[in-house]
Amino acid sequence: MRELDVRYTSTLDYNALVDILKDDETISNFPFSKENEMPAAARNWVGFSKLKASLTGVVDGEIVSFATLFLMPYKKLDHHAMFYIVVKKEFRRKGIGSSMLKNLLNLAKSYFKLEGVYIEVFEGSKIVPLLKKFGFNQFANQQMYVKEKKIYKNRILFDKWF
Repeated sequence: MRELDVRYTSTLDYNALVDILKDDETISNFPFSKENEMPAAARNWVGFSKLKASLTGVVDGEIVSFATLFLMPYKKLDHHAMFYIVVKKEFRRKGIGSSMLKNLLNLAKSYFKLEGVYIEVFEGSKIVPLLKKFGFNQFANQQMYVKEKKIYKNRILFDKWF
């Protein structure tokens, strides 16, 4: 595998994001459903490319990851942002998530002058060790937040302040 190229997301990357999110294991890490809500969520996600708040990871010409800051439109809240990050299933555990997160944190701090970022994950998420490695702190655990096929999952919130 060649090096990861990280670039700003384009609205033309929408289909690649949808393809990554179609995977059942991947979509289970997000609060939206695959069938009805994922296309709209992906449009919203890629929409932040207009603000240069979204990054796309490319390996050998193939889009393999996304990391996006969901910037707040309200002045009282514009000092921090939620983010999402996703890596295509077959490219996980190769350092791509670490690289994308490092680049996103730099974008948040240096370009957008954010004071902090946060992420919501679900109980059992495999991204938790990566968040801890980067110094994120758990600040909330909301019981029974989502319900999928009669199974409830807890939502866990992590933040990092610069």
